[in-house]
Amino acid sequence: MINKGKIILVALTVALAFSPILATAATNAELQAQINILLQKVQELQIQLAQLQGNKAPNISYIYPITGVRGAEVTIVGSGFTPTDSIKFSDLGTYMAHNYVNSTTLTLTIPSSLSNCNIIGTSCTGLVSLVGNGRYNIRVINNNGTSNAVEFTVIGVPNY
Repeated sequence: MINKGKIILVALTVALAFSPILATAATNAELQAQINILLQKVQELQIQLAQLQGNKAPNISYIYPITGVRGAEVTIVGSGFTPTDSIKFSDLGTYMAHNYVNSTTLTLTIPSSLSNCNIIGTSCTGLVSLVGNGRYNIRVINNNGTSNAVEFTVIGVPNY
């Protein structure tokens, strides 16, 4: 059970601690710097709140459709999703852009190619392979952990 009184007390403590600093900022740059520090503290409080709430790793209940062509939109239904989730498509390590709908629904477009990228997608090896017909695992990853894998089958890719 969350102790709401403690959360409110912590939030008020942070606000009161920063109010004299914000009031004494002489320039816009100093004020912006103090605001950035305050925003960082708020993010830390949000993480602590999530921990108090006992947030668990995301869980995929099902996807639909479970079969489709490259470029198909797939809906992922489950729990524990956040706006900052990453979706891992295939076991090769490709992290997909997606749409956050809410804490129980995400959507993604099945890619035409795969690359071995990190979770943020800023460090890629440059190795790319085309998505062919076959089965690919989909996982959701966020600060609370990694979901179970659910399989999507790609069809309709011509065999050359």
